[in-house]
Amino acid sequence: MPAGDTPVDRLVAVIRRITKASARQPRPIRRAGDRDHCARSGRVGKCQAEVQRIVAAVLSVPLVGIDPELREGTVRILAHVWFASLLGWVNGWMSGVGQVGDELEFAARLLLRGE
Repeated sequence: MPAGDTPVDRLVAVIRRITKASARQPRPIRRAGDRDHCARSGRVGKCQAEVQRIVAAVLSVPLVGIDPELREGTVRILAHVWFASLLGWVNGWMSGVGQVGDELEFAARLLLRGE
């Protein structure tokens, strides 16, 4: 379990760890967010589904113990924010991978306000 006093603190710790790792090794993340790469491989749906599955699994861990419906909804929305932010990073709309983490943290704190 990640460190943190609250579910949102634990979730933010995971988000920050993941974005730091992404900054150190951006190629797999860039390729996962690159629709053209997935299209060339003929696996657009499979690529996106795999990314969503991994994201959901990673984001669920720090939220153990909160209402299952809230956990599921939060993870689903954060996965969408993550994917959109990664596309922004890959396509140069964001200044860097740190901004992906900022977007995720903002969404997580908003969704779990009061938890």
